[in-house]
Amino acid sequence: MNERYRWRGGSENLLRHGAGSPITLLVLPALFEESNRMRRFTVSVMRYLATKDIGTILPDLPGTGESETAICDIEFADWQDAVRAHSGNVWGSISFRGGALLDGAGDRRWQLAPDTGERLLRDMMRATAISGDGSVVEIERQASKQPTRLAGHLFSPEMYLALRSATVVSGAHVCEVVGPKLWRAAEPAEDAAFALRVADDIVSWGNTCAAS
Repeated sequence: MNERYRWRGGSENLLRHGAGSPITLLVLPALFEESNRMRRFTVSVMRYLATKDIGTILPDLPGTGESETAICDIEFADWQDAVRAHSGNVWGSISFRGGALLDGAGDRRWQLAPDTGERLLRDMMRATAISGDGSVVEIERQASKQPTRLAGHLFSPEMYLALRSATVVSGAHVCEVVGPKLWRAAEPAEDAAFALRVADDIVSWGNTCAAS
């Protein structure tokens, strides 16, 4: 089910599965190219959770997905504000890869392969350097001073510097289910068996939280 939500800069799309379930989880997706590679997998996990009577909402972060705002006009604080817009309406959160950088609100937090903003940017700078747009050192120096395109995404210096220092808040349950690194795939990928194992881990984590 597609809906809209509001944040301080406007409104964005939101995908909901399991409407009417007893609990709802906020889904914080992987970021940038990793988001594209993992979108189908993430939605598959949401669908599996709906069969377990667990609802989920997946918001488009400002400047991503079908947002009408350009990513170069977005700051990291805008993403944080967009996440806070849902904090009073969810039981907990589940995050994938870089989505964990936005996962600081609430005590019930589940994460899959969380990573730092610095490492995510490093991968994007390497990809940019391979395409012939300068060395990693040159790209890094430029990105901190002026709008710079990294792996197809135009970053403002504010977004770049905030991401470079962004780290994952400790205290979440980190998923230990073994599966393919879909965020490294050359094309968007899906693995139904892995998605089901991940959904089962979320259910187990949720039951543990509810019992504590």
